[in-house]
Amino acid sequence: MNPEKNGFDQKIFKGLLIRGKLIEGIDYLKKYPEKNEIVEKYNSLFREVDPVYGFIKASELISNLLKSFHDYYRRVFWIHDDLTDAEKILYSSLREIAGLSQESKIENDKLDDLIGDQVRKEGFEYLGGMTSGYYGPYIWKETKPIQYEVELPEGRQSLTVNMMDGFVSRSWLDYISFGETGTGGWANEGGLYCVERLYKDDFLKPQFQISFLKHESQHKADFERYGDIQSKDLEYRAKLVELIYYPDLSIFEGLLREADGENKENAHCYASYVIIRELSRKIFEEDYVEEFQLWKDKLPMIQSCARELLDSHTKSADQVMGSSIDLI
Repeated sequence: MNPEKNGFDQKIFKGLLIRGKLIEGIDYLKKYPEKNEIVEKYNSLFREVDPVYGFIKASELISNLLKSFHDYYRRVFWIHDDLTDAEKILYSSLREIAGLSQESKIENDKLDDLIGDQVRKEGFEYLGGMTSGYYGPYIWKETKPIQYEVELPEGRQSLTVNMMDGFVSRSWLDYISFGETGTGGWANEGGLYCVERLYKDDFLKPQFQISFLKHESQHKADFERYGDIQSKDLEYRAKLVELIYYPDLSIFEGLLREADGENKENAHCYASYVIIRELSRKIFEEDYVEEFQLWKDKLPMIQSCARELLDSHTKSADQVMGSSIDLI
């Protein structure tokens, strides 16, 4: 198949970015002359060690944080530095921003908490740490709680959805896609957190009702049931729930594009890979079927088999409950 003849496919491009393959994504863009402008946009951004941001006037602290994370993204996705080295350089920079000496023995998560406290004093919310294997902060201005009741395959969930707005940073995937894709929200002990602008016209559509509400509600239910559960297993279960309820193959096609079995730290992509592998074995009796055309008439079977896979994972997880759930 010649991609140039078939035209640019945004799903292929986004799939590469979700897997952290920025250079491969840019190489894909270069095949299409109409994408030269965005290629140059990437060159302009990542050639610069200290780029000029349009929103750095939020505060000096946030400006310095964004510059530090830009350097991290540049090292990881553009230059392909060793991930451990890039992490050390990032947290060295964060120590300086937090006003700590480089000799400080503070652990990374405690340093994230300290920076979060400093950011909140300036009127913003902050969430640090990793998303799908890479560091990147979420920094936003406003949070509005709304109550929801959500039906899941294994019962109903009553929960609070915290609608977030006024973002100045939405982690690494948003950054390397120029806002075209990225995390729509997350679940923790405080309920669900949703990036409101992503769903502002879709609150009654599957994009929100299934891909956000049911997906994140499954996370919350699994946290409550199992406690210590690996991110890849969390994503595996939530993505299966999406497949069970989704009325068409758009979510399945997205899983097919982002699937990557090479990196278990990138929980979303690895979970997608395992799902495609297991569905391939059940439906085609083959190890891995990646040609989307072969799946186009298989929606009922995908939904049925997704429920079987979820039930099987639940049974296995219940048998080891009390220890870390690490099954896929």
